[in-house]
Amino acid sequence: MSEQKKRILVVDDEENACIALSKILAHEGYEVASAGNGYEALNYLRGNEVDLIITDINMPEMDGLA
Repeated sequence: MSEQKKRILVVDDEENACIALSKILAHEGYEVASAGNGYEALNYLRGNEVDLIITDINMPEMDGLA
């Protein structure tokens, strides 16, 4: 029986940082989703479950703590 991959949501308004972190995590065997801001993250979470959220704290409109 195979273990299901853990799903991580990466939230960052800096696209390059989001891409780099997502690639590293995927290489380590995680299923990775990404969002460019807090609103995108909330929208993703309405239809998906995640095991961990890694978020930038300083983002425009909605910060990573909201």
